[in-house]
Amino acid sequence: MELKYIVYITINTCNGKMYAGVHRTNPDVFDSYIGGGIYRLSNVRPDRSGFHRAVKKYGYENFRRTTIDIFPDTEEGRDAAYDLERRIVTPTFLRSKNTYNVSLGGNGSIQEEDKKRVYMFDLKGEFLRSYETALDAARDLDTENIISTQHAIRNNCLNTSQSALGYFWSYKKEYTRQNNCTRKVAQYTIGGKFLRYFDSIIEAEKELQLCTISQAIMKNGSAGNFQWRYYENDDSNIQPLINVSNKNKVLPIVMINKKTLNKIEYNSVRDCVLENPELQSSQINRVLSGVIKSHKGFMFKYKQDEDIV
Repeated sequence: MELKYIVYITINTCNGKMYAGVHRTNPDVFDSYIGGGIYRLSNVRPDRSGFHRAVKKYGYENFRRTTIDIFPDTEEGRDAAYDLERRIVTPTFLRSKNTYNVSLGGNGSIQEEDKKRVYMFDLKGEFLRSYETALDAARDLDTENIISTQHAIRNNCLNTSQSALGYFWSYKKEYTRQNNCTRKVAQYTIGGKFLRYFDSIIEAEKELQLCTISQAIMKNGSAGNFQWRYYENDDSNIQPLINVSNKNKVLPIVMINKKTLNKIEYNSVRDCVLENPELQSSQINRVLSGVIKSHKGFMFKYKQDEDIV
Protein backbone atom coordinates (compact mmCIF):
# COMPACT_ATOMS: atom_id res chain seq x y z
CA MET A 1 0.00 0.00 0.00
CA GLU A 2 1.54 3.31 -1.11
CA LEU A 3 0.72 6.10 1.30
CA LYS A 4 0.45 9.72 0.22
CA TYR A 5 -0.74 13.00 1.66
CA ILE A 6 -4.12 14.19 0.44
CA VAL A 7 -5.87 17.50 0.87
CA TYR A 8 -9.59 16.83 1.14
CA ILE A 9 -12.92 18.49 1.70
CA THR A 10 -15.71 16.63 3.47
CA ILE A 11 -19.25 17.79 2.66
CA ASN A 12 -22.32 17.40 4.84
CA THR A 13 -24.82 16.26 2.20
CA CYS A 14 -27.73 17.45 4.35
CA ASN A 15 -26.78 21.13 4.55
CA GLY A 16 -23.72 21.62 2.35
CA LYS A 17 -21.35 22.64 5.17
CA MET A 18 -17.76 21.53 4.70
CA TYR A 19 -14.61 20.54 6.55
CA ALA A 20 -11.16 20.78 4.93
CA GLY A 21 -8.01 19.00 6.04
CA VAL A 22 -4.90 16.96 5.30
CA HIS A 23 -4.74 13.18 5.66
CA ARG A 24 -2.03 10.56 5.08
CA THR A 25 -3.56 7.54 3.35
CA ASN A 26 -3.68 5.36 0.24
CA PRO A 27 -5.55 7.69 -2.15
CA ASP A 28 -6.76 4.75 -4.25
CA VAL A 29 -8.76 3.21 -1.39
CA PHE A 30 -11.24 5.07 0.81
CA ASP A 31 -10.19 4.36 4.40
CA SER A 32 -13.44 5.72 5.95
CA TYR A 33 -11.74 8.85 7.33
CA ILE A 34 -13.87 12.00 7.01
CA GLY A 35 -11.85 14.41 9.18
CA GLY A 36 -11.37 15.45 12.79
CA GLY A 37 -10.12 11.99 13.77
CA ILE A 38 -13.39 10.36 12.65
CA TYR A 39 -13.31 7.02 10.85
CA ARG A 40 -16.66 5.78 12.10
CA LEU A 41 -19.53 6.93 14.30
CA SER A 42 -17.89 5.44 17.40
CA ASN A 43 -15.03 7.97 17.03
CA VAL A 44 -17.41 10.91 17.43
CA ARG A 45 -16.91 13.01 20.56
CA PRO A 46 -19.67 15.69 20.60
CA ASP A 47 -17.88 17.70 23.31
CA ARG A 48 -14.82 18.11 21.11
CA SER A 49 -15.89 20.28 18.16
CA GLY A 50 -18.74 21.47 15.99
CA PHE A 51 -17.73 19.00 13.30
CA HIS A 52 -18.05 16.10 15.75
CA ARG A 53 -21.44 17.36 16.90
CA ALA A 54 -22.58 17.61 13.28
CA VAL A 55 -21.57 14.02 12.52
CA LYS A 56 -23.43 12.91 15.63
CA LYS A 57 -26.53 14.88 14.61
CA TYR A 58 -26.69 14.08 10.88
CA GLY A 59 -25.04 10.63 10.87
CA TYR A 60 -21.65 9.51 9.57
CA GLU A 61 -23.25 8.25 6.33
CA ASN A 62 -24.28 11.80 5.37
CA PHE A 63 -20.70 13.07 5.02
CA ARG A 64 -18.75 12.63 1.75
CA ARG A 65 -14.99 13.14 1.45
CA THR A 66 -13.56 14.49 -1.82
CA THR A 67 -9.82 14.61 -2.58
CA ILE A 68 -8.63 18.02 -3.78
CA ASP A 69 -4.97 17.14 -4.44
CA ILE A 70 -2.42 14.38 -3.75
CA PHE A 71 1.20 14.76 -2.61
CA PRO A 72 4.04 12.24 -2.12
CA ASP A 73 4.75 10.68 1.27
CA THR A 74 7.84 12.79 1.86
CA GLU A 75 8.66 15.75 4.04
CA GLU A 76 8.38 17.97 0.98
CA GLY A 77 5.05 16.39 0.06
CA ARG A 78 3.70 16.88 3.58
CA ASP A 79 4.77 20.54 3.59
CA ALA A 80 3.15 21.07 0.16
CA ALA A 81 -0.10 19.48 1.41
CA TYR A 82 -0.23 21.70 4.49
CA ASP A 83 0.64 24.72 2.37
CA LEU A 84 -2.40 24.02 0.18
CA GLU A 85 -4.55 23.55 3.30
CA ARG A 86 -3.22 26.90 4.55
CA ARG A 87 -4.33 28.55 1.30
CA ILE A 88 -7.79 26.95 1.56
CA VAL A 89 -8.53 27.39 5.26
CA THR A 90 -7.99 31.15 5.49
CA PRO A 91 -9.56 33.68 7.87
CA THR A 92 -12.21 34.36 5.22
CA PHE A 93 -12.93 30.62 4.99
CA LEU A 94 -13.31 30.39 8.77
CA ARG A 95 -15.77 33.29 8.85
CA SER A 96 -18.10 31.48 6.45
CA LYS A 97 -21.24 29.93 7.89
CA ASN A 98 -20.68 26.94 5.59
CA THR A 99 -17.56 25.54 7.25
CA TYR A 100 -16.87 23.42 10.33
CA ASN A 101 -13.17 24.38 10.49
CA VAL A 102 -12.26 26.54 13.49
CA SER A 103 -8.46 26.89 13.04
CA LEU A 104 -6.35 28.24 10.21
CA GLY A 105 -4.97 25.61 7.86
CA GLY A 106 -1.34 24.57 7.74
CA ASN A 107 0.68 21.93 9.57
CA GLY A 108 -2.26 20.25 11.22
CA SER A 109 -3.91 23.55 12.20
CA ILE A 110 -1.42 23.81 15.07
CA GLN A 111 1.43 25.28 13.02
CA GLU A 112 4.48 26.39 15.02
CA GLU A 113 3.23 24.89 18.31
CA ASP A 114 3.28 21.48 16.67
CA LYS A 115 7.00 21.72 15.93
CA LYS A 116 8.14 22.31 19.51
CA ARG A 117 9.91 19.71 21.66
CA VAL A 118 7.76 18.60 24.59
CA TYR A 119 8.87 17.41 28.03
CA MET A 120 7.05 14.76 30.03
CA PHE A 121 6.81 14.77 33.85
CA ASP A 122 5.13 12.46 36.31
CA LEU A 123 2.48 13.85 38.64
CA LYS A 124 5.12 14.65 41.27
CA GLY A 125 6.94 16.87 38.80
CA GLU A 126 9.80 14.45 38.11
CA PHE A 127 11.18 14.63 34.57
CA LEU A 128 10.63 11.40 32.62
CA ARG A 129 11.67 12.05 29.02
CA SER A 130 11.28 14.37 26.06
CA TYR A 131 9.85 14.04 22.55
CA GLU A 132 10.66 15.95 19.41
CA THR A 133 6.99 16.92 19.00
CA ALA A 134 3.64 16.40 20.72
CA LEU A 135 2.68 14.11 17.84
CA ASP A 136 5.68 11.86 18.57
CA ALA A 137 4.63 11.72 22.22
CA ALA A 138 1.06 10.84 21.24
CA ARG A 139 2.28 8.01 19.01
CA ASP A 140 4.46 6.63 21.81
CA LEU A 141 1.52 6.63 24.25
CA ASP A 142 -0.38 4.46 21.74
CA THR A 143 -3.85 5.82 22.51
CA GLU A 144 -6.96 5.16 20.43
CA ASN A 145 -7.03 8.66 18.93
CA ILE A 146 -3.51 9.99 18.29
CA ILE A 147 -4.64 13.41 17.05
CA SER A 148 -6.83 13.97 20.12
CA THR A 149 -3.90 12.96 22.36
CA GLN A 150 -1.59 15.31 20.45
CA HIS A 151 -3.96 18.21 21.05
CA ALA A 152 -4.33 17.30 24.74
CA ILE A 153 -0.54 17.34 25.23
CA ARG A 154 -0.29 20.66 23.41
CA ASN A 155 -3.08 22.16 25.55
CA ASN A 156 -1.30 21.09 28.73
CA CYS A 157 1.93 22.67 27.48
CA LEU A 158 -0.07 25.88 26.96
CA ASN A 159 -1.51 25.61 30.51
CA THR A 160 -5.10 25.35 29.32
CA SER A 161 -5.53 22.01 31.11
CA GLN A 162 -4.31 20.57 34.40
CA SER A 163 -2.70 17.45 32.94
CA ALA A 164 -2.93 15.10 29.99
CA LEU A 165 -3.11 11.32 30.01
CA GLY A 166 -1.91 11.14 33.63
CA TYR A 167 1.23 13.27 33.08
CA PHE A 168 2.36 16.88 33.14
CA TRP A 169 3.71 18.31 29.88
CA SER A 170 5.77 21.39 29.13
CA TYR A 171 7.74 23.10 26.38
CA LYS A 172 10.48 23.65 28.99
CA LYS A 173 12.61 20.95 30.59
CA GLU A 174 12.50 22.52 34.04
CA TYR A 175 9.32 21.85 36.00
CA THR A 176 7.68 25.18 36.85
CA ARG A 177 4.00 24.25 36.98
CA GLN A 178 2.04 24.95 40.14
CA ASN A 179 0.11 21.86 41.07
CA ASN A 180 -3.50 23.01 41.28
CA CYS A 181 -4.83 19.55 40.56
CA THR A 182 -5.54 18.40 44.11
CA ARG A 183 -8.93 20.10 44.38
CA LYS A 184 -11.90 17.70 44.44
CA VAL A 185 -14.13 17.58 41.37
CA ALA A 186 -17.71 16.38 41.01
CA GLN A 187 -19.07 14.41 38.06
CA TYR A 188 -22.64 14.92 36.80
CA THR A 189 -24.72 13.59 33.95
CA ILE A 190 -25.48 15.97 31.09
CA GLY A 191 -28.92 16.19 32.67
CA GLY A 192 -27.33 17.56 35.86
CA LYS A 193 -27.61 14.51 38.15
CA PHE A 194 -24.77 14.16 40.66
CA LEU A 195 -22.84 10.92 40.17
CA ARG A 196 -19.71 11.03 42.36
CA TYR A 197 -16.64 13.06 43.19
CA PHE A 198 -12.92 12.51 42.64
CA ASP A 199 -10.11 13.69 44.87
CA SER A 200 -8.53 15.53 41.94
CA ILE A 201 -8.88 16.35 38.26
CA ILE A 202 -5.90 14.13 37.57
CA GLU A 203 -7.57 11.16 39.25
CA ALA A 204 -10.76 11.72 37.22
CA GLU A 205 -8.92 12.18 33.92
CA LYS A 206 -6.76 9.13 34.50
CA GLU A 207 -9.67 6.85 35.42
CA LEU A 208 -11.94 8.03 32.61
CA GLN A 209 -9.20 8.62 30.02
CA LEU A 210 -10.17 12.26 29.53
CA CYS A 211 -8.08 15.36 28.91
CA THR A 212 -10.51 18.27 29.07
CA ILE A 213 -12.13 18.28 32.52
CA SER A 214 -10.51 21.56 33.57
CA GLN A 215 -11.78 23.28 30.39
CA ALA A 216 -15.26 21.85 31.04
CA ILE A 217 -15.24 23.35 34.53
CA MET A 218 -14.04 26.77 33.32
CA LYS A 219 -16.56 26.94 30.48
CA ASN A 220 -19.48 25.17 32.23
CA GLY A 221 -19.33 22.67 29.38
CA SER A 222 -18.82 18.93 29.22
CA ALA A 223 -16.03 16.38 29.00
CA GLY A 224 -16.57 12.72 28.21
CA ASN A 225 -20.31 13.41 27.93
CA PHE A 226 -20.46 14.49 31.58
CA GLN A 227 -20.70 17.84 33.34
CA TRP A 228 -18.01 18.76 35.89
CA ARG A 229 -17.72 21.17 38.82
CA TYR A 230 -15.30 21.65 41.69
CA TYR A 231 -16.70 19.64 44.59
CA GLU A 232 -17.72 21.60 47.69
CA ASN A 233 -19.12 18.69 49.75
CA ASP A 234 -22.51 19.22 48.12
CA ASP A 235 -24.17 16.26 46.38
CA SER A 236 -27.03 18.33 44.94
CA ASN A 237 -27.92 18.13 41.27
CA ILE A 238 -27.12 21.02 38.92
CA GLN A 239 -28.84 22.52 35.88
CA PRO A 240 -28.95 20.36 32.72
CA LEU A 241 -26.52 21.22 29.94
CA ILE A 242 -28.85 21.80 27.02
CA ASN A 243 -27.86 21.70 23.36
CA VAL A 244 -29.41 20.63 20.07
CA SER A 245 -28.18 17.06 20.34
CA ASN A 246 -29.41 16.31 23.88
CA LYS A 247 -32.48 18.48 24.54
CA ASN A 248 -34.85 15.58 23.76
CA LYS A 249 -33.19 13.59 26.53
CA VAL A 250 -32.86 16.11 29.35
CA LEU A 251 -35.45 18.89 29.04
CA PRO A 252 -38.79 18.21 30.84
CA ILE A 253 -41.99 18.75 28.84
CA VAL A 254 -45.73 18.96 29.48
CA MET A 255 -48.23 17.09 27.28
CA ILE A 256 -51.68 18.73 27.16
CA ASN A 257 -54.82 17.00 25.88
CA LYS A 258 -56.52 19.47 23.50
CA LYS A 259 -60.04 18.36 24.45
CA THR A 260 -59.80 17.92 28.21
CA LEU A 261 -56.75 20.15 28.85
CA ASN A 262 -55.41 17.45 31.16
CA LYS A 263 -51.66 17.71 31.60
CA ILE A 264 -49.01 15.05 32.00
CA GLU A 265 -45.36 15.89 32.73
CA TYR A 266 -42.45 13.91 31.31
CA ASN A 267 -38.77 14.17 32.04
CA SER A 268 -38.02 14.50 28.33
CA VAL A 269 -39.39 14.10 24.82
CA ARG A 270 -37.75 10.69 24.74
CA ASP A 271 -39.59 9.54 27.87
CA CYS A 272 -42.88 10.81 26.45
CA VAL A 273 -42.44 8.81 23.24
CA LEU A 274 -41.39 5.71 25.18
CA GLU A 275 -44.67 5.80 27.14
CA ASN A 276 -46.73 6.79 24.08
CA PRO A 277 -45.38 4.81 21.09
CA GLU A 278 -47.99 6.32 18.78
CA LEU A 279 -46.30 9.71 19.10
CA GLN A 280 -43.28 10.82 17.07
CA SER A 281 -40.45 12.81 18.63
CA SER A 282 -39.92 14.78 15.42
CA GLN A 283 -43.54 15.98 15.47
CA ILE A 284 -43.39 16.80 19.18
CA ASN A 285 -40.33 18.93 18.46
CA ARG A 286 -42.24 20.75 15.74
CA VAL A 287 -44.96 21.57 18.25
CA LEU A 288 -42.38 22.69 20.82
CA SER A 289 -40.72 24.98 18.29
CA GLY A 290 -44.08 26.44 17.17
CA VAL A 291 -44.05 25.02 13.63
CA ILE A 292 -47.34 23.17 14.20
CA LYS A 293 -50.03 23.55 16.89
CA SER A 294 -50.50 19.95 17.98
CA HIS A 295 -49.69 16.30 17.32
CA LYS A 296 -52.14 13.40 17.64
CA GLY A 297 -54.57 15.57 19.65
CA PHE A 298 -51.94 16.86 22.09
CA MET A 299 -50.16 20.15 22.61
CA PHE A 300 -46.66 20.26 24.08
CA LYS A 301 -44.68 22.82 26.05
CA TYR A 302 -41.32 22.79 27.74
CA LYS A 303 -41.85 22.54 31.50
CA GLN A 304 -39.88 25.74 32.11
CA ASP A 305 -42.22 27.63 29.77
CA GLU A 306 -45.27 26.13 31.46
CA ASP A 307 -43.99 27.31 34.86
CA ILE A 308 -43.69 30.87 33.57
CA VAL A 309 -47.32 31.04 32.37
